[in-house]
Amino acid sequence: MPDIMAHPWMNEGHALPFGPAPFPNLLDPSSINNDVVEHMVHTLKMKESEEEVREELISNRSTGLAAVYHLLTARLAR
Repeated sequence: MPDIMAHPWMNEGHALPFGPAPFPNLLDPSSINNDVVEHMVHTLKMKESEEEVREELISNRSTGLAAVYHLLTARLAR
């Protein structure tokens, strides 16, 4: 991510280089879709356990696990 943010194309036309945007923690433990977490761990065979996935989701970090979770929940909503 730092390489992408420092690339001239990303900063073209801006006075200051971009910095990482904060990733809002919109999930609390009670709002996590357990079916999606189970699907990630058992069907997609993620190496993390269900508890590790839940902890990652409420950690307020932009990670691959969080991206997969949000993509799956968006697809489920459609």
